[in-house]
Amino acid sequence: MKVLVVYAHPNPQSFNHAILEAFTKGLKDGGHTFEVVDLHAIKFDPCTKLEDLAQFTGGQLPRDVLEQQEKLAAADGLAALCRCSHMVRRRHASQGTSTLH
Repeated sequence: MKVLVVYAHPNPQSFNHAILEAFTKGLKDGGHTFEVVDLHAIKFDPCTKLEDLAQFTGGQLPRDVLEQQEKLAAADGLAALCRCSHMVRRRHASQGTSTLH
């Protein structure tokens, strides 16, 4: 199986990077092929620009988007590894502490 692994974390020393390393080792050990697309390394910009909207009126997709679409189309599987920055912090008023949920 050919797996496209989309990874997004700016710190190569992070826990997320350790997960990436373990995951890709598991793929390799299982006899799978894979490609890692590191969104930070390729400086992928997730924000839509005015010129990007031309694709909806007959214009062309930006080349960087087309390249990623080609990789996705060639893959048998997809894995997305990214940091969880949308966790909610709740404060326990009685203890004056907070926990992540």
